[in-house]
Amino acid sequence: MHVSSETVPSGPVRADWIGARSLFARLPAARALRRCPVAVAGRVVRIRFERSLPVEYIDEFLAPYLAAWGARLEVERSDYDPALPQVEKAADHDVRVLFVDWRLYRKFAPQAALAWIAERARIALASNARAPVLVNDWPRGPGDDDPWFAALNEHLAAVLPHIAGVTVLDLSSVRAEIGGDFFDGRNDAVSNFPFSSAAAVAIARHLGLDLFPSLLGERIKGIVVDLDDTLWRGALGEDGPSGIVVGPAHQRLHRKLRDLQERGILLSICSRNEAEDVRAFFAARPDIGLRLGDFASVQVNWMPKADNLLAVARDLNVDPSSLLFIDDNPAELSKALGMIPGLRVLLADPGGEETASALAHYPGLWSARADQAASIRTADVRANREREQLKLHATDQRSYLAALRMEVTLHDGNVAHVGRVHDLSNKTNQFNLALKRLSPVQAQESFGQGNMAMTVSLKDALSDSGVVGAILARVDGTRAVIAEVLFSCRVLGRDVETLALMRFLRWLEERGVERVRFEVAEGQRNHPARDWLKRFVPGEPEGPVAILKKAVEQACVGHPAAIVEEHR
Repeated sequence: MHVSSETVPSGPVRADWIGARSLFARLPAARALRRCPVAVAGRVVRIRFERSLPVEYIDEFLAPYLAAWGARLEVERSDYDPALPQVEKAADHDVRVLFVDWRLYRKFAPQAALAWIAERARIALASNARAPVLVNDWPRGPGDDDPWFAALNEHLAAVLPHIAGVTVLDLSSVRAEIGGDFFDGRNDAVSNFPFSSAAAVAIARHLGLDLFPSLLGERIKGIVVDLDDTLWRGALGEDGPSGIVVGPAHQRLHRKLRDLQERGILLSICSRNEAEDVRAFFAARPDIGLRLGDFASVQVNWMPKADNLLAVARDLNVDPSSLLFIDDNPAELSKALGMIPGLRVLLADPGGEETASALAHYPGLWSARADQAASIRTADVRANREREQLKLHATDQRSYLAALRMEVTLHDGNVAHVGRVHDLSNKTNQFNLALKRLSPVQAQESFGQGNMAMTVSLKDALSDSGVVGAILARVDGTRAVIAEVLFSCRVLGRDVETLALMRFLRWLEERGVERVRFEVAEGQRNHPARDWLKRFVPGEPEGPVAILKKAVEQACVGHPAAIVEEHR
């Protein structure tokens, strides 16, 4: 695997994506991983380990995995101490890992051990609210009969994910994935490190390819797949629907793609084929684990694939660099990379096995939980094409909006939306006014005392878009600071953000706020948010609430959307 030292215009230094499939798909031997190059430029990721286990046997393998997504590793380790006292120390780190030898705590009841580690995690978060915290469980497998570890893992899984900013480092799942000998008594006897070399590599892979990139904002929004020799074996135009081979590995790949879709990843197709042949194939072959309707954008034609990838990005209203393109032809991948800086690519295995395995660990795809709005999102993107048709046939913008029959619901301090605010902050690039990239803890604090949080839901005649935006402010007497304005790119062009700001300013005025300031950051892609604010505040982003409210109200005159307010 080659690591470039050049910085591409739209993002960090990345590995040679075309040749990196085996790094994602297979678990290498320790000696082979040590020979992999590490990043010499790009984003620096600072990891702080608080430990009662020797983590050196794992962190030596992290750098090659971080290089796969263009990151350089800096590691800081605490002293060995079962009490983990150094969590109270404020540190400039991006992630903190509490790496615990749970064998040392068996004198406690499992629930007491959980209470202790939960408190340690909360202290770690308090010392650096922007940095997520990881806490490991104890790796169990078939035949393990120790009830203490079983109870501990159960308590950890039940409680820690509900602490904003804390994620379980699930060693039991890592053990189940790799099979074989996870523990090594010889390592334990020599260095108190109880795991095997293969286990150390697998833990490093889970940290370096799954957890760290996803927790730190390395997020893929959409997967674009070729069809022939990618989703199946064979060429549809030559072999016909009956001649296409869909084997067990292809079906595993289809299940993996469906799982990723359920976790919020949009699926699309980019294929050189006849559109009618593709429709007929999906209708005729029930052994395909995906329906054509599962794909938010379908580009099946004879155009250059780079052009079709840009069409997918327009359909999804995302930057092309947030897409992963999977194709069996390395020449097509190279052309796409040359035309679209920052694009992620994966060389497909025609048999399907390595593609499915690589997707299990491709940086930016991992998620701890299913996305309840995933099905809404795909349907909403497809509905956008109908909205475009409505817009084309409307006489003006106002008649177009009226035809949509929009209903905008404004939620005042709905804490059930904290997770969605965190997602919007970290996934939204175009309409993200301050680019704060809120951590889970910071998102939760935005709903706390001294703050005002509005979340915005939208539905219209074509689809329910769910929670699509948020406005967050800190309020101090007669002054307020609007710390963030976030809206999904799916809803831009309908002035939902302006309607929301109008009501938000009324809420501020009702609470006695007289003056407001907006926090604004200039990023590569957030000019839509900055241009929107300049419509109302052309100079310094600060002024009297009454004057700003009047300007925003004027912009909303005649908007046909129905507005519903839900207050606590």
